[in-house]
Amino acid sequence: MPGVVSNASPLILLSVVGEFARLQDLFGTVLITPQVYDEVVVRGRGKPGSTEVSAASFVQSRAVAAKDRISDLQARAHIAAGEASTIILADELKADVVLIDEKAARESARELGLKVAGTMRVLELAFERKLIADLSGTYRRLRAGSAHISPDLLNASLARFRLPPIV
Repeated sequence: MPGVVSNASPLILLSVVGEFARLQDLFGTVLITPQVYDEVVVRGRGKPGSTEVSAASFVQSRAVAAKDRISDLQARAHIAAGEASTIILADELKADVVLIDEKAARESARELGLKVAGTMRVLELAFERKLIADLSGTYRRLRAGSAHISPDLLNASLARFRLPPIV
């Protein structure tokens, strides 16, 4: 079953900038693992993303079939359970794309042959499809929300769209 599997950070960061609904606009259904649900909704109660994920009918939780692969990947790649479970689920489902921001997790996903995108790419796609009018302003909100995305990466993205850099 192709589709999109997301880790916690894109869900949280898109909520921070008020663009969580773009996930549904762009991808329809978004799958997450119980580990990601726990991280965002249960342990993240009251924080950005918690309400959005728990209320979103387009976000569906699905468990990994081969649970032993999660701990193996965690140990090998030095990543958290949410990231590992996201990658394994995407691999099991042969997902079209896995949404993940963390560098080590992205590398692990690519090693399995998965197509990887992150929060910034979701925002770029939304801008390309005219779902977001002000990409620069969205990036400023992302930085103000303490996202750990390099200003150089954000500015390179803006340059591709011939938009001025953020400060």
